[in-house]
Amino acid sequence: MFIYFIKDLREYTSDLKDVEDDWKQAENMLNCILEMVTKSKRVLFMLQQKDIHIRRLIETNDLEWRRRHAELLSQTDDRIAEVRRKAEETVLEIKRQSLIDLQKAISQTEQKSNEILLREREQYQRLKAHKFEEAYALLNRQEDGPEHCWNCGRKAIETCSGCSIARYCGQYCQHRDWDLHQKLCGPDLKRKLNDNSRLYCHSIPKTISLNQQKDESIIRTTENLSIPPTINNDNEKSENGNDQVTIVKTESS
Repeated sequence: MFIYFIKDLREYTSDLKDVEDDWKQAENMLNCILEMVTKSKRVLFMLQQKDIHIRRLIETNDLEWRRRHAELLSQTDDRIAEVRRKAEETVLEIKRQSLIDLQKAISQTEQKSNEILLREREQYQRLKAHKFEEAYALLNRQEDGPEHCWNCGRKAIETCSGCSIARYCGQYCQHRDWDLHQKLCGPDLKRKLNDNSRLYCHSIPKTISLNQQKDESIIRTTENLSIPPTINNDNEKSENGNDQVTIVKTESS
């Protein structure tokens, strides 16, 4: 019986050892689980801290980005306004310079026009004085002496119907002299000559020869020649008293 007891004790002891081993293994497992839980908590805490840090960083970056974006927009608006202002100033400067150049061009054009007008006026006055001098000389010569053709100097047999003053030996001479005579021709030619007689009282009449040539220095005022008035025969007498000259018809040989 003692033997059975010892045997049972041994079995119990062996079973107890097995239980102790099981408990040790369970304890080891629990310790491992606790370590894993502790590490997991630590990792979760670190992740939470990183998440908070990242969120704060994102918020800070977002605020910084918004601030920079606002500054960039403000600077862009300022630059746009500055560019627009400079463009407007440039346009105004160009307009002002254009107006100045235009005024200079207008003043130069007016000055040139005035100079040309003055030269033309002086030229016209010289031409007018020359024509009146020539016409008055011819008129004085015809009133004081025999009647001569205003073109060639031969004996005149016909009178210009426009002024009743100019005398010619025929239509050919009248056509040759018309481009110069048309500037003076008119019913008031004698009155003009009488009114301007003081200007030409000291002038020396020109001697008209048979083959007299016209003065080439006289400037033509018209390019197209107009048709001269018809020629009246010298047997037609003037009915205007002292304002016109009575012409006696002579037969040409």
